[in-house]
Amino acid sequence: MRGAMLKITIFAAVLLALSCNFGDMRAIRMSLDGDEISAGGAQIAISQVGAESYNVFLHTKRPEIQITWEAKGRDFENWRGEKFRVKKFRAVRPDGTISFEGADVGVIIDITDIEGAFVTGRFSGWVGIGAGSHRVSNGTFRAPASFWRR
Repeated sequence: MRGAMLKITIFAAVLLALSCNFGDMRAIRMSLDGDEISAGGAQIAISQVGAESYNVFLHTKRPEIQITWEAKGRDFENWRGEKFRVKKFRAVRPDGTISFEGADVGVIIDITDIEGAFVTGRFSGWVGIGAGSHRVSNGTFRAPASFWRR
């Protein structure tokens, strides 16, 4: 009897946590050409590329969404309130993968909050040029940041 009650209590706690979105604290969401894209398991990997210059790689566990930008300074606490231009953008949709880099990316990342190791932000803009361009809007993310070791 006790075992059954314990299982019911644990099951109820899990349902409550999922209904309160506790299971979705690491996610990337956006609208791409009007289609809503969302992926969990988001994380940020930071690697040094030069003196006080770092590549920041925001991605999901499965490579549904990958966004890369460059930041100055090792302390990501100082990124709060900063805006960064995205260097590489990749998103997987049911009708195919969209992947652009360099001058073809006009997406801006805005870091809105940093809480411990978690970085929160939003992004929007365009990827591609001319008829092959895509609108990225209402992008948000929350992900833990860590330094990548080689």
